[in-house]
Amino acid sequence: MKYIKLDSAHTKRAASKVAADYLLSGKIVLSPSDTVYGLSVRADKALAIKKLREFKGRGDNKPLLILISSLAMLKKYFYITTPQAQYLKKVWFESTRPTTVILHDRKLLPRDLNSQENGLAVRLPKSDFLIKIIRCLKVPLVSTSANLTGLEPISDPANITQLLGLKQPQLIIDGGASRKVKSSKLIDLRDYPQIKILRK
Repeated sequence: MKYIKLDSAHTKRAASKVAADYLLSGKIVLSPSDTVYGLSVRADKALAIKKLREFKGRGDNKPLLILISSLAMLKKYFYITTPQAQYLKKVWFESTRPTTVILHDRKLLPRDLNSQENGLAVRLPKSDFLIKIIRCLKVPLVSTSANLTGLEPISDPANITQLLGLKQPQLIIDGGASRKVKSSKLIDLRDYPQIKILRK
């Protein structure tokens, strides 16, 4: 296990590259996010997704979240109309609240991400650090709260041993204790302009 403490902009740049290297090799990374701490793997490899599910104890029937670094990356992996894109620009660039949306995907990513529905949950993070990682990775990222299924998410990596026990991700990026404990807003945009708010 490798441990990195974020303490400067230089460290963040270096850490994003290290994280991308670990993710590219199919490893699990724990890092701060724009909500709670997250566990992540690359979104384009079924084996990495399987490792994450097994690590977390998350059933195959539970969907996983995709993080992207730009609208261009979103359009590569999801079907999106011009009105949907205009709506997302307001939600993702003008609002301060992290917002996850469900869209029809282009089936370019493994079905292991969501075997139950025709669509995937996706978010453009508010975190510049996460965006740096995804840009280095050049593919979307899977993100799920940093906890074992049924337990509280990690808000401080200093408590990781207490919360995860003997299970350890291959890379831990410590950005300090997080005060952001609220999950993102969740909206279904598949039938836009009809908007379904699934989590406020």
